[in-house]
Amino acid sequence: MITLPTEPAPSNVAPQLLDFGMILRPGTGAPPVRINRTGTRWQAQFTLPAMTTATARLFQARLARAKAEGLRMPWPLLGVPQGAPGVAVVNGTGAAGTSLPLRGLSRGYRVLEGYWLNVVDAAGQIYLHQAAARADAASDGTATLAVWPPLRAVLADGSAVQLAKPEIMGLVTSDVGWELPVNRVISGLTFTVEESA
Repeated sequence: MITLPTEPAPSNVAPQLLDFGMILRPGTGAPPVRINRTGTRWQAQFTLPAMTTATARLFQARLARAKAEGLRMPWPLLGVPQGAPGVAVVNGTGAAGTSLPLRGLSRGYRVLEGYWLNVVDAAGQIYLHQAAARADAASDGTATLAVWPPLRAVLADGSAVQLAKPEIMGLVTSDVGWELPVNRVISGLTFTVEESA
């Protein structure tokens, strides 16, 4: 799994929810029906700022390899930190659907609706989710989060949960290309990462 240098950070990120459900519109004029399907996940298009050729060289080399090996990127929090959550892990074996029981949270830590988080399975695969409702850690550091999209992995007791610095991990689904301008400034280097699990 490839990681990119931390500087410069992307100048623009365009997240998108990939939803595999559908709206069924009966030909009889009956009300539409939502059909939910498993596998909803995230993708994001990242645009890097203008860089000198010397700086861009490392990004280009790693992105070329990431087409085959996958990419792991920090998820942008837009300068709004998500606090000091402690060392959160899955509490028990009941994590399923949109319910994520946690322990190891800092006492009084508050997960706000819309916070980003990762769950990590036994193989080290990272899954990106959002908190679907506010949850406050109890005095013993436990809480049950409502998350979206629904969990896509079987999580063992003690599986890691990342709240402070979430990431996206997956495949580079866009072409990787760039121009070689005569002014030696590379701009518009854009790529898309889609969660692969």
